[in-house]
Amino acid sequence: MYIIDGLNGVEACYYYAGVIGINAAGITLRRLWMMACGRIRQQRIAMTEQAYLVWAMGDIDIESYTFFGQLTLTGVGGQMQVSPDMQAKIDAEVEKTRRENPELPQWDGGI
Repeated sequence: MYIIDGLNGVEACYYYAGVIGINAAGITLRRLWMMACGRIRQQRIAMTEQAYLVWAMGDIDIESYTFFGQLTLTGVGGQMQVSPDMQAKIDAEVEKTRRENPELPQWDGGI
C-alpha cells in the first residue's frame, strides 16, 4: 500500500481528482497528482496577482496587465517584491486604516 499525503492510493486518487474537478476513473495517481499540483500552483499565482492588484493602488498599467496577463513584481518563491515607494504607500494606508478603525483587532506580528 502506498501512502501519499496521509492517504492510501485510492483515497489520494479521489482527493486529487476532487482538487482538479474531474472523475478519477482511468487516470493514474501520478497524472492526477501532477494535474492537482499544476492547478494549485495556478491558483496561487492567481491569488498573488489579485492581491497585487488590490494593493497596487493605481501603480500598474491595467491595460498592459489585461493584454499580457503578467505582473512584473509578483516575486516567485518568496514574499511579493515591491519598491520602497510602494511599501511606504502600503504602510501609510495600513496606519490610516488603523487610525480610522480603532475597533479592529490588533496584530502583534506573531504567528
